Amino acid sequence: MQGIKSHVTVREYLEAFEDLFMSKSVFPVSGKKYVFRKERKVYFNDPFLYSLFAKKMNIVDRERESKAVEGIVCNHLYRFANRGKTISEPKTAIGFYSGKREVDFVLGDVGVEVKWQNEVSKANFPDVGLKNKILLSKKTFEAESRGGISTLPLSIFLSAL
Repeated sequence: MQGIKSHVTVREYLEAFEDLFMSKSVFPVSGKKYVFRKERKVYFNDPFLYSLFAKKMNIVDRERESKAVEGIVCNHLYRFANRGKTISEPKTAIGFYSGKREVDFVLGDVGVEVKWQNEVSKANFPDVGLKNKILLSKKTFEAESRGGISTLPLSIFLSAL
């Protein structure tokens, strides 16, 4: 965040955003554990909030639409993972793999990679040791291929959650 000198203050702001149901933080995963001391990814719960924030901070981004789509996927995965839980119950976290190549979301042994483009291939999914791999695109549909990667249009994936 611009103009904020302390990482502690940034963390407090991000936690306040989460408490106000404005955003979700996604932490990196190492093995099967979340790493809270590394940089997190933050997604707004509403694409409108993302647009407002980007406009206010003068963020001009060619990939604005794809980032908003990632936020929508994050929000739906979080709701799916925590369906039936009350507000006071501990929530299931969503993580991401980072390294040479990143997997956008990891939930248990399932990895979800979002590629907001019409055509994708299995090469778009990083080679990581996940049992189940889902590659989301605008239009491409391919049942599980070699390597255990299923490619689905985003609309079908979200409607199935």
